[in-house]
Amino acid sequence: MALIAIVIVLNHYNGKPSPSWPYEITLNTLVSVFSTLLKALMMMAVAECISQLKWIWFKDPRSLTDLTTFENASRGPWGSVQLLFTLKFHHIAALGAIVTIVTIAVDPFVQQAIRFYSCSYVETNSLASIPIAHSYAPQQDLLSPLEVAMVGAIYEGLLNLSFNGSFVASKCPTGNCTFPIKYTTFGVCSSCANLAYDIQNEFVDVVYNDSQWNVNTSKFDYFPAPRVLLNSTLPGSDDPQNLNTWDEISMYQPPFNESITMPPTMILGPTNMLPNFTRFPQSTQYEDKGYFLAGFTSLSYTRSESCTSDWMSGGDRRPETDCVVPARLPGAKEKVKGCQTSPMDNDKCVTLEDFDSMTASACGLSFCGRTYEGVVHEGVFNETLIGESKATEIANSGTPMRNNKPPSNETFPTYMLSPCWYNNTEYQNVYEYLGFNMTAALWDNIGMDTDEISAALAEGNGPLNYTYMSTFVASDPHKKAIFDACVIDSHYLAYVNLASFLQKLLNGNVTGIYMAHGGSDGRPNPGKYWATTANQYSTEFLNPMYASGLATQATTEALFERLAASMTNHMRTSDVNSSTITGEVNGVQTCVRVVWSWLALPAALVLSTILLLVATIWKTASQAGANVWKSSPLAYLFHGLMEGESRGGLITVEEMEGAARR
Repeated sequence: MALIAIVIVLNHYNGKPSPSWPYEITLNTLVSVFSTLLKALMMMAVAECISQLKWIWFKDPRSLTDLTTFENASRGPWGSVQLLFTLKFHHIAALGAIVTIVTIAVDPFVQQAIRFYSCSYVETNSLASIPIAHSYAPQQDLLSPLEVAMVGAIYEGLLNLSFNGSFVASKCPTGNCTFPIKYTTFGVCSSCANLAYDIQNEFVDVVYNDSQWNVNTSKFDYFPAPRVLLNSTLPGSDDPQNLNTWDEISMYQPPFNESITMPPTMILGPTNMLPNFTRFPQSTQYEDKGYFLAGFTSLSYTRSESCTSDWMSGGDRRPETDCVVPARLPGAKEKVKGCQTSPMDNDKCVTLEDFDSMTASACGLSFCGRTYEGVVHEGVFNETLIGESKATEIANSGTPMRNNKPPSNETFPTYMLSPCWYNNTEYQNVYEYLGFNMTAALWDNIGMDTDEISAALAEGNGPLNYTYMSTFVASDPHKKAIFDACVIDSHYLAYVNLASFLQKLLNGNVTGIYMAHGGSDGRPNPGKYWATTANQYSTEFLNPMYASGLATQATTEALFERLAASMTNHMRTSDVNSSTITGEVNGVQTCVRVVWSWLALPAALVLSTILLLVATIWKTASQAGANVWKSSPLAYLFHGLMEGESRGGLITVEEMEGAARR
């Protein structure tokens, strides 16, 4: 029963907080009481069995010293050890001796079964919270520059390489909080494509007048110097309406001659719309994630060892690392034969293997919805981005094109997010779930025919008719709540100022410096390392983007994802209309874990005791003339040591005790 009580108690508290009882009584104390009781009950039963087996042992002639050995064995472990040496394990009483000895370990084993660990619990008197942006409407007008805080967020994302996106100020009193629901916030998304597949490369023969000092005439001798240069070009736009425009980018290597002391090593050009990827037929268009803000196309040299070029010979594409290796271009070995004189040092030469690899990218930033899961652990907040939503333009009655809105600091319902999370449920297609007639939901008086409207809907393009949509859901509280949660308030100036700033920022170049001397780092072959790590940047963020000449598509994508996350974080923490997502505050307490294997020993001892008891009963019953005297000392007095000394017919312990009272 004591073992059963231990099991019941431990099973009840296993995986639960350690109990708090009056007078500072602990779980270990209660279990110790039960284990002490368990030992006492086992020892009582084992002692009686050993004593009973003593009388059966003396049914045959035995040494009187065995009497002392059995008596001592029934009293404790030392006597049990002596009994084992006497019986040499050839008698059932040896089992009782073993049980008596091993019972010493019951307490440690039972206590060892109880383990404690720190576990969390939910505090019901406080809540955790995370801000989400439900609008972006900074107070500004046409003459105002972009808000300073957003400028800071932009540079934080571009220049802080350790930025991980989880810098939103969460409220968590204990430092350990969980947010059991997924949540969508208005923000900025980035998307990039590798354009290395569409770089147009051409080896060009050039001749320039080289010079060499003549010691005899003390003058420079001039002579024609042929050279083969690689001209690499990334196509520009060909929009006949001159709306979606971006510039062609072209660079050549190595530098023409030593007078080119600052050759370009990276050029970045802005795009004001999602690029027309028909200009890049070999590349995969990056995803249009929402309402386009700004983007860029770039061409860069790279010396990254992770640069891959199997695609140039028909192998698999690896968009994160693919680049152009000049030595693998068609006809390269025929055009660049052997070694040509270095443009910076006539005593050096440049081979085809010395040409730098090239990478090209296109990236865009858009207003969008970003869906997260968050947790605070030991005071550190971590968010995981699990999805992004397209932000579709909304227009008001009278201004079917949102861009026609007059300057104002008032906010408008400007964007619709879909997919959208509300109350921990994802609505993949908000328009379809809410049951809109999409021909009515999309403005049809902006010069679109039916087919164009269908195409716009398929691409998630607007503008949408806010008046129709809000009226349609007004009578259904649930649908209205979803609609309101997925509609973002903003104003045109917020878009204009932010897009204008980004389009100016995403423009510039990186150049090598001191090239006439082989670079400031004094490398021995300036021809090979003409795109030196000693660089000059037209804007600071190009420093981490160029990565000292080790840029890849993967590093570019990571940089602009940090930028998007930083801008989103600013929008979440500065929005006057922001709401919060509440979570659970987790406290830390001590919980119980039971290691059941440690109870194997007590259980084995209980089973051994039962086996001993059954065996003793059976042996007593089967032994002719055996009496149940157990540990009674009266048997010595009433039956003597010699045969025939028995005093009367007193057989049972009860009979002998009755006679002893008279």
